Amino acid sequence: MTNIEITNVINEFRRLMEANTADDSWCIVGSVALKVLGGIEVTPHDLDVEVLESSEMESIFRNMAIAYGSNYYERKPDNYDAKAEKRMKRPITWKHKPYIFEIKGVRVNVWMVTEFSNRSVQLTNGLRYALPADVLDRKLAYRRPKDIRLGLMLIQDISTMMNRCCGECDEKEKEG
Repeated sequence: MTNIEITNVINEFRRLMEANTADDSWCIVGSVALKVLGGIEVTPHDLDVEVLESSEMESIFRNMAIAYGSNYYERKPDNYDAKAEKRMKRPITWKHKPYIFEIKGVRVNVWMVTEFSNRSVQLTNGLRYALPADVLDRKLAYRRPKDIRLGLMLIQDISTMMNRCCGECDEKEKEG
């Protein structure tokens, strides 16, 4: 997804939420949160959002998923989810898989939650994003190959920074 596509789908989702519920009842998670807050070189392919449970929003998202042809939300957490949850710092707070549909040609995954499962920050524009450390904790807990590659890339980036910075410190210490 390009930055313009990210902005467009977020704005459209925001309009949907503002028309139906309180503005602070949702949080952007996943790769979009990493890209926006973490400055991490990821290319999101979808928008992942946590929305606080409400029967009205459940109904809206269920209907959107049905219209999209997805019944993935009917699945309950399974053994794979339970194993991943044990590896997470914070427990999952959803009772079923996400509602999946598209907005402006972008896949949207909506997790209905009893409380936000990530720590978050609300920006001055009113949008709430999960903190990058919490997003990474979740991604790595699921042990999907793409997330493991992301983790390894971040380790390499941090290692490169450490070598560059520590190398400069060593040279200055020798001179001083």
